[in-house]
Amino acid sequence: MFAAEHIELAGLVCALFLTLAIFTRLIGDNKLFRFAQSLFVGVTSGYILALVLRSVIWPRILLLVQQPAQYWYYGLYFVLGLMLLARGLRKTNALANLPLGMLFGIGASVTLGGTLAGTLIPQTRALATPFTTTSLNTWPAWALLLNGVLVLVGALAVLGAFRFTLPSHSPVGFLSTVWSWLGRTLGRGLIMIILGALYAGALVSFYTLLVGRFSFLQQTISEVLGRLGI
Repeated sequence: MFAAEHIELAGLVCALFLTLAIFTRLIGDNKLFRFAQSLFVGVTSGYILALVLRSVIWPRILLLVQQPAQYWYYGLYFVLGLMLLARGLRKTNALANLPLGMLFGIGASVTLGGTLAGTLIPQTRALATPFTTTSLNTWPAWALLLNGVLVLVGALAVLGAFRFTLPSHSPVGFLSTVWSWLGRTLGRGLIMIILGALYAGALVSFYTLLVGRFSFLQQTISEVLGRLGI
């Protein structure tokens, strides 16, 4: 039997090896990186499969077998899942059309409802918030009005940046022309600023993880060498 410290040392060595194997991608594609990548994908897939079978599918099978009158709909779910697996066979791929249609239809409706209720409607309300009197106790009236105008103009400008049709010659053509010009100038500028800020945040997160990995390498190498008496 291996001692606990030997098992822990083996784990540190494996973690060190796999981390260095991933870092070899910096010098180009190689077999060592592919091995580490394949190992990571395989272990992750196996873990997720085992977790789903043990924590999701098997308990529901037991409920369906033990109490079929109460949990009969689990059987319907299993049938739809088996029909979805038929997608991989050419002769039976037509059976997957029904579960795929339900999956995409329900998914689209849930996504659309969540977008409207969680993003679009709150953002629309937020546009009107600066014009309300709820913040008059802490903000001067002119500052509240200026803030509301800036927020409204910025929102309209960003929306105008996604307008790809030419202005019409209707009575409101002038407003359409102004909106298009606002979108091409201010709207695109605001979008670039937002994307730049998001990209900068992603870079900061990346460098934080990179520093953490280098710190892990330093500590792990020192600990391994110390345990080996080097």
